[in-house]
Amino acid sequence: MDIPKRKSNRLKSYDYGQQGCFFLTLCAKDRLPLFGSISSGTDSTPPETDLSVFGKIICNQLQNMISTYNDIKIEKYVIMPNHVHLLITLCNEKQSDSPQNSRIPFWVSTFKRFTNKTSGQDLWQRSYYDHIIRDEEDFLIKWNYIDSNPAKWTLDDMYVTDPL
Repeated sequence: MDIPKRKSNRLKSYDYGQQGCFFLTLCAKDRLPLFGSISSGTDSTPPETDLSVFGKIICNQLQNMISTYNDIKIEKYVIMPNHVHLLITLCNEKQSDSPQNSRIPFWVSTFKRFTNKTSGQDLWQRSYYDHIIRDEEDFLIKWNYIDSNPAKWTLDDMYVTDPL
């Protein structure tokens, strides 16, 4: 059986290895709410993700990635019940032997591989979404989107009502 190739969402003329900032979204396998649930919040605290065991594995691995990869800086992230948003910056320094254009795919692959290994199961949907941050306004829009994502969970395209 021939499996159709996915259409790449990457810009053909853009050098993804150059210094810059990116907004990434990684989805849970079958978009199941594996990573936790959203708390209702209070008058003094906004809603946030109550992490499941898998969500805690993801959080720990992100901390490991921060300390391991000097050439990729995680500016901000949020772990949602069935996806993760990241705002990351590629620094100019090249720390690995991989081609510059594969730095983000290599980082995402490593992140997914280690979280899968630690959890003992396949947590992730194939591929991921990336958006090139074009200017400071775009950066602030994505920053605020990450901040407000838990409070807007029921309006999210990936919102699911059926808990596991």
